[in-house]
Amino acid sequence: MMYTSGTTGAPKGVIRPLLPPEWRGTPPFAADLITLFGIGGSDVRYLSTAPLYHAAPLRTALAVTAGGGTVHVMDRFDAATALDLLEAEAITHSQWVPAMFQRLLALPDERRQRFSAPAHRTAIHGAAPCTVALKQAMIDWWGPILLEYYSGSEGVGLTLIDSHEALAHPGSVGRVRKGRLHIVDDDGREKPIGETGLVCFSGVAPFAYHRAPEKTATRTLPGGLQTFGDLGHVDADGWLFLTDRQDDMIISGGVNVYPQEIEAVIGAVDGVWECAVAGIDDAQFGERPVAFVVPRRGADTAALREAIQQAVDEQLGRIKRPDALHFVDVLPRSPIGKLLRRHLHSLVSRDSPA
Repeated sequence: MMYTSGTTGAPKGVIRPLLPPEWRGTPPFAADLITLFGIGGSDVRYLSTAPLYHAAPLRTALAVTAGGGTVHVMDRFDAATALDLLEAEAITHSQWVPAMFQRLLALPDERRQRFSAPAHRTAIHGAAPCTVALKQAMIDWWGPILLEYYSGSEGVGLTLIDSHEALAHPGSVGRVRKGRLHIVDDDGREKPIGETGLVCFSGVAPFAYHRAPEKTATRTLPGGLQTFGDLGHVDADGWLFLTDRQDDMIISGGVNVYPQEIEAVIGAVDGVWECAVAGIDDAQFGERPVAFVVPRRGADTAALREAIQQAVDEQLGRIKRPDALHFVDVLPRSPIGKLLRRHLHSLVSRDSPA
């Protein structure tokens, strides 16, 4: 039984139907990943950069093993060590989260320039939003070998997008490859093309959370649709674009405010290394967004604050503009690199609010 990563609360055990006891073939989840990620065969050498107690690294490692390949597991993630392993072990496939890409890009220019891993043909990534700029920077460096998936520990569906598709459809997390995709309103009714709603899937065996029927109910809609809890829309060609997590949405003055939209604006400002936005209680509006920014090394924070303020004033409506801006040294993340948004309120800012 896999457990969720717990980024929006305590980790939850995911109960899925078991195979018959007489089953002797490749587990269906492994067969799916072998096909989707191209990880079948004895020539596959897979680098697991994240802990195996998370669903994606463990399932991929098991699938590589089932396909006859070799798995290399890092004791803990270190960007320089990861590059060394890609080169020294002739790694063919690897798996990352966007925070790891940022650490790789922060390595000294000399190390990045001499990096050479010709065997490395697929860099799988997922688990968190990857900005268009970050993906472009990695493709510019490694070539069009990035393969992004959107799924979850619950396993009710999956979308996929390769580098060429990502360049043609910037910001998309792909088209559905497992299950059937639905964008629905709060009552489970399908929404028109292009409109934002809850991202749901059908056509895959349903899951339940271990000893938590009330939590299962929050992820199950009338008619049997199930969701990872994300909001998004699809275009006319079936490409899925995520807006934010339902649990992270800020309701300010009766208006839905998506942290990811604010983070995209602030994150594009020169001098910003990372950004996260969370809602805080507000007597007048119910909630107000607050931004936490990690500046790039050596950045002038006074000038950066002005640049951020200008960007949000020009690109965001008044209700979406952060009520306060805090500069911090690091953002709270899980060992796999996922943002722990619920811990943002405990951060102590270096500066006074904007």
